[in-house]
Amino acid sequence: KVRMAHPLLLDDVAVDYPDVKFVMCHLGNPWFQDAAEVLYKNDNVYADISGLTLGDFTYEFERYLVQRVKDMILYMGDPGKQLMYGSDWPLVGMGPYVKFLDTLELSDEALECVRWRTAARLFRIPVPD
Repeated sequence: KVRMAHPLLLDDVAVDYPDVKFVMCHLGNPWFQDAAEVLYKNDNVYADISGLTLGDFTYEFERYLVQRVKDMILYMGDPGKQLMYGSDWPLVGMGPYVKFLDTLELSDEALECVRWRTAARLFRIPVPD
């Protein structure tokens, strides 16, 4: 049931279990604004930028998604804190998502966090100095 995928449901468990880290898949698509609220409110919730398209982004759809994600970032604040790269590979190649991240016009630091640092921190992957 689609309603069971709504990101607001994640808020309930994130509040009830503040010591547990949760990953919201697909940026909460299609409920981007509600997803932004859940991320803004809960430091223990992360989201991956994946599953937004099946194949390459069309120009129109990419413009639509870029604006939705930029609105999310404006609302929630620092994108490097809770957003992570994802592609849903092998369903979708990695290239379209790498390009999509570049169109978000993030700072170099935020882009590095989204690409790998946030996931490394969340999953406790050792990172050499």
